[in-house]
Amino acid sequence: MTGTQRDVPVPASHLDLVAAPAVGVLSTLLPGGAPHSCLVRVGYDGRCTRLSTTLDSRSGRNLRANPAASLLIVDPGDTGRFLQLRGRAELLPAGRRGDRAVVVRLHATRITADAIHH
Repeated sequence: MTGTQRDVPVPASHLDLVAAPAVGVLSTLLPGGAPHSCLVRVGYDGRCTRLSTTLDSRSGRNLRANPAASLLIVDPGDTGRFLQLRGRAELLPAGRRGDRAVVVRLHATRITADAIHH
């Protein structure tokens, strides 16, 4: 992140989707530019959503090459309610020695929080 960009906060109306451990769909970009999506466990540190991966996983390799990412979390109790975050990933060591695990902090530059209207 540059000094001129600020993280877009998760709206209060949807904080419940990230406050408890949640499952989301992380989308990253493959080397050729095609999207790659996978299920991840999501947390929140009060500023950014967080998830874990390894530097050797497809998602980890994608984020090292291009930190652009999107995260979609759907409310399990109301599947018409969702939170989508788009931004840039910051990879931090997970703190386990000899491990290639990383914590991914998603610095959201755009958030869509809405309900699907039928």
